[in-house]
Amino acid sequence: MLSVERQTLIAEMVREKPLVKVTELMEKFGVSDMTIRRDLDVLQKQGIIKKVYGGAVLATSATGVNQDVHMEVRVEAFTNRKREIAKRAVDLIGTQDVIILDAGTTTLELARILPRYEDLVVVTNSIPIAHELTGKSPSLLLAGGIVRASTHSTVGPKTKEFLGDLRASKLFLGASSLSLKEGLLNSNLYESEIKRTMIASADQVIVLADSSKFETSSYHVFARWESVDILVSDHLLPEGIRQALREQGVEVLTGTEMQ
Repeated sequence: MLSVERQTLIAEMVREKPLVKVTELMEKFGVSDMTIRRDLDVLQKQGIIKKVYGGAVLATSATGVNQDVHMEVRVEAFTNRKREIAKRAVDLIGTQDVIILDAGTTTLELARILPRYEDLVVVTNSIPIAHELTGKSPSLLLAGGIVRASTHSTVGPKTKEFLGDLRASKLFLGASSLSLKEGLLNSNLYESEIKRTMIASADQVIVLADSSKFETSSYHVFARWESVDILVSDHLLPEGIRQALREQGVEVLTGTEMQ
């Protein structure tokens, strides 16, 4: 496991419980005390956790709102899985589609391999996705609004108004975590509000999420599974989860392991 992948999972663990101990992390990841402490140093410098005696707790902003895992960390985690998902999802895009690409690292991978259809319209609230597609997509719309530093995305009333006035054929949506019981969850209320607006503006909702998202937890539910048409995940998604989602009316697609 790469250090950035381990750090991403540590950050998610700290979100789930008040205190995560160094000894617990050593046992879970099978690494040394020194390795875990280096991981905690990195996460503390990024403002995600606060080191305490024997472990770590979640850092809070001045308003007391939990901070997100920064995009610089997330973009390096589970890269092969994200590319696998993107390769599977790109086949769902048609020549005359109007698509919304939610801000996220998996949707960014999809943006990198989008077909260059002349009639394809791409809408996003992600600055990295807009940068990736500038000059490559004939019709590219970037939603304005308040820029969130941790996710490099736009949120707020202006973003919501812009997206609410659209009618898209397909939405490619991300989530901080997934739950069979609760649905789709996110760690920021502003992001959740924009995701809900995107869902309301799209004819078809396609969630892009690697299998690790079922192993993490966030505190805010922004959508139930009945709002989702398709889940695209990686080949490691357990069969039990696939079957449970199909029983809830969600089509499940998975990619093939990439070497």
